[in-house]
Amino acid sequence: MPAINKKTILLIEDDKNTCEVYSDELIEKGYNVELANDGKHAIELLNTINPDLVVLDVKLPILEGREVLENIRKRKIKLPVIVCTAFPLKDEEIKMFENISDWFVTKPIDLDILISKIKSFIS
Repeated sequence: MPAINKKTILLIEDDKNTCEVYSDELIEKGYNVELANDGKHAIELLNTINPDLVVLDVKLPILEGREVLENIRKRKIKLPVIVCTAFPLKDEEIKMFENISDWFVTKPIDLDILISKIKSFIS
């Protein structure tokens, strides 16, 4: 059970190694971390937990990151979403993610910069 005073981050990432590195770093920095490794599981978690921020990979199994992000925005909640991708995207995809996410970044991500950006959204 998460501690009352800790912020919760929903980390949606299908790559096990990336997920482990991000999760370990976020936990070390004092955040609670909930993990989803596909878009369907992410939507299920969004229905049961109340995260303070989402870190979302673009390429996911079952439901892609775009669908997860659209689902979040349809809920009309102000939930910061940091979108990450390791794959080249088309210009229109980049514009879409830049317009409906709070921050869009390509991998590999400098974890210090990621933590700094998270703090700017949920401190």
